Amino acid sequence: MDEEDTFYVIDKLFYEAWTMNVGFVDDKSYIIKKEKIDIIDNLSLLEPLHENRLKDISYGDGFVLVPRYVFYPLSKWYKCTKVIERKVISYKSDRKKTLNLFK
Repeated sequence: MDEEDTFYVIDKLFYEAWTMNVGFVDDKSYIIKKEKIDIIDNLSLLEPLHENRLKDISYGDGFVLVPRYVFYPLSKWYKCTKVIERKVISYKSDRKKTLNLFK
């Protein structure tokens, strides 16, 4: 059975800078690199003159998806130019892998 979840779109440049600042990278190693980050610039992901249509960018190249429990604190710590929600259908086999990324 499939389950639909709401995820939030975050600009990949912000996300990469943030993960470096907190010392977390995908391979679970730790790197200290400080970049000035103070805004989640999601407006750069949208088509001009549209409020919700994303530009022709791919997941992982221009943006990442994060669950609410990751987005909510980030949006409180950093100004977010535009909150972009997307419904994602998770298959049971993929859901466990996806959730492990954020533990």
